[in-house]
Amino acid sequence: MSIELEHAIGCNAEFKSICHLHPNGKEYVKAIGGQVIIGSLNDPHEQVFLQGHDDFITCLAVSHSGRLAASGQRGNNADVILWCLDSRRQLYTFQEQDHGIDCVCFSHDDRFLFCCGDIVDQRMFVYDTNNGLIIAYASLFPKPTIS
Repeated sequence: MSIELEHAIGCNAEFKSICHLHPNGKEYVKAIGGQVIIGSLNDPHEQVFLQGHDDFITCLAVSHSGRLAASGQRGNNADVILWCLDSRRQLYTFQEQDHGIDCVCFSHDDRFLFCCGDIVDQRMFVYDTNNGLIIAYASLFPKPTIS
């Protein structure tokens, strides 16, 4: 089910892009506004709020192992943040892109993080999740590239 949250939180992200079931089957990871929330499926009062963005989060991905999450935002900063879900803390902030992030995803082994900028930014970056370094970048074609 795809529900647009534009009316609910004032952004244009789709629910399926910003809410994921954690691989452990006990938690969910979602973005509301500028925060990432880790919540328990068993206890609705058990939530952890991860703060680091200064604008609306437009995309979110949970790694295959469940150890990491990545979130991208819109706005002048358009940062991508890599989170450690085990320690509930921010690992890296990637500030290379401008205007907005349309998509983030992990490689099958969680070693690399792929980030696609929006139609204004028009760039894709690949980061190493172990050390936070840029592995590659390219201009997007066709425009826009969203997955």
